[in-house]
Amino acid sequence: MKKYFAMMLGLLLLAGGCSWSSLNPFASEEKQIPAEQAGVNHYLWQGALDKLGSLPIEIEDKNGGIIVTKWIRMEGSPNDLFKVEAKVYTRELRSDGLNVKVYKRQMEDGQWVDVKADKTLAAEIKHQILLQARDLYRKDLLSNKG
Repeated sequence: MKKYFAMMLGLLLLAGGCSWSSLNPFASEEKQIPAEQAGVNHYLWQGALDKLGSLPIEIEDKNGGIIVTKWIRMEGSPNDLFKVEAKVYTRELRSDGLNVKVYKRQMEDGQWVDVKADKTLAAEIKHQILLQARDLYRKDLLSNKG
């Protein structure tokens, strides 16, 4: 009977993909992530907010790490509309943890038509956000040092 029970328990663990600790009622609780560590990297997020904050924001979700602006007209381009999406993917301060996309619409025959935006604009916005995040990080380091 004990062999049968042990074999069934082993099969259950293998098939269910769970560990022994999840079945043990006396096991300690799983560690909770503190609220200040949840979500995305603070410096990348704040850098994106600082750089995109002057534009009208459509979506701002810190836990999801996404900022999306509304469609805007840029000075000197009356027949173009632009929308910027910044997405922070990581909790670490890393350049590959940030993605910026720019969407563009152009007026053609009285209607707005989606067209491909220049990738250099998205790259420049990303660069400015990364510079801002770096500056914020350095300021925090200096203020915590003294």
